[in-house]
Amino acid sequence: MSPAFSIWLALALTARAAVSAADAPATPPIAPFECSGQVCGFNVLAASLVTAPCEGRSLLVAYSQTNGSALVQCADPARASDNLVYVFDRSSSGGPVYELEGARYVTTAFLLQAATEGVPDRFGAVPLCRVAGAAVSGELTLLIKEPNSGNSSPYCYRLYRVAHSAGRVAVVVEGATAPAPAADGRVRWAKLTARLLPYMNNAVSPVASAAKIGVAKARLYTRPEASATTRMYLTRGDAVTLLAADSGTGWSRVRYTGKSGKPIDRWIRTAQLTQ
Repeated sequence: MSPAFSIWLALALTARAAVSAADAPATPPIAPFECSGQVCGFNVLAASLVTAPCEGRSLLVAYSQTNGSALVQCADPARASDNLVYVFDRSSSGGPVYELEGARYVTTAFLLQAATEGVPDRFGAVPLCRVAGAAVSGELTLLIKEPNSGNSSPYCYRLYRVAHSAGRVAVVVEGATAPAPAADGRVRWAKLTARLLPYMNNAVSPVASAAKIGVAKARLYTRPEASATTRMYLTRGDAVTLLAADSGTGWSRVRYTGKSGKPIDRWIRTAQLTQ
């Protein structure tokens, strides 16, 4: 089995029990998988991180190191057709978001292999609907199974690419009409994405912007939750870099670099910031 297929199978077959089992104190909240092509990600192990609309499912997160593109995949390893993938820009509170049913996140390395060997499926390899174009560094890619009009196979996998421009994400489909943004997706996924955002910190997005503290004393938090307060705080006029903007939750992730030169990444209440 090729390394690309091994990575894909490891993601697709993440044990569902890891989500539903009680978390032992020493269990890490996530299990990172190897970064590839400027895309990183992790499998979620801690049940405490899982909320609606993904309760009772295994969770996989992938995000770009070159822009704000990110996705959350809720999966049932036994029924890939029930997968639900949420695509969003983790560095912006505006712009479109997408919900894709039956989608599978795949690495670009996997796509190269699938072009010649097909996609491993329940009853054997299934071909791609069309040859995939050249991979773009930092680009997220997904596959969705659909009926095939050709004679070689009754089904094929259509490639969906997550494009990013000017702080906005868009889903582009190879040889088909692109899906429409989800009108209420941001609200339905706000709590879940807020819990997962602190773990998407391998790189600062190029679209990160500067902000300042607009109140006399702003407390810092380890997570976007009131119970996750720390003893650290910033004062009015302190300059910070906005890493993850408010996604409708009232929280933003910021980076502060003090006199020591050591950066500190924490969460803060958005209302206490000024651009």
